Amino acid sequence: MGLAYGGVYLVGFLYDPRYHLAGAVVVLFSLTTVPQLVLDGYGSVLLAAGDSRRFLFLVASTAIFQLAYLFAGISWMGIFGAIFAPGLAVLTTYPLRIAYARRYKAWDPAADAAFLIFGIAVNGLAVWLHWDEISRLIG
Repeated sequence: MGLAYGGVYLVGFLYDPRYHLAGAVVVLFSLTTVPQLVLDGYGSVLLAAGDSRRFLFLVASTAIFQLAYLFAGISWMGIFGAIFAPGLAVLTTYPLRIAYARRYKAWDPAADAAFLIFGIAVNGLAVWLHWDEISRLIG
């Protein structure tokens, strides 16, 4: 969350003006990490239960979707496609995560929803606050 609000200033402080647009990338990237932070814990449930086969399938599925989103996103939206690919991949594999978590009675939909909404709201506010920098990145 600190990088969402301070990323633009940190990049501006640490780097010369040629790299200042990277601050907007940091802010946008903070938004896409929310689903990863909230939902990646279900893989730990699988490993704790000794179910490494399903864990491998979950990680591989996420990687396949992430690569697909990365290639499609870059061709359609440029850097924005690359930024949002990891978060979209985790959200796409959410039904699989639910199926595996329910198997071990570890799924908590209320916590998932609450943390996703909170994380997106907090980081969305940072995007809104730094929209001038982000809009310069767009063009």
